[in-house]
Amino acid sequence: MKRLLTTVAGQGSFYALFLQWIWNSLLIGLCVVAITLIVTLPAGYSLARISGKGAESLGIGIFLTYLVPPTLLFLPLSRVVSLLGLQDSLWSLILVYPTFTPISSAATSSTGVNSWRRR
Repeated sequence: MKRLLTTVAGQGSFYALFLQWIWNSLLIGLCVVAITLIVTLPAGYSLARISGKGAESLGIGIFLTYLVPPTLLFLPLSRVVSLLGLQDSLWSLILVYPTFTPISSAATSSTGVNSWRRR
């Protein structure tokens, strides 16, 4: 295997590419996790604490939103990415990936959390 890598791409360039791939994955992953936590923790907390007439309907509406297949969301997002000029960049992945991560489970079951707390 080592001989194949040396003859095809050269050993140095393979390791350089591999390190670049690792760096890209780490950067994108950390940014997506940070964005997701910054957005979903306050949203989950506020939705868990909400009470009133529309609380249950809001929780059900948020839950039903996540039943939409991500493929349908990709079409408008690709338009947004192209309008922002982010094609073929890491920033396009950082922008798009958080839209596929659901809000924490406390947000989708806000009525369950409130009823558990009342007991």
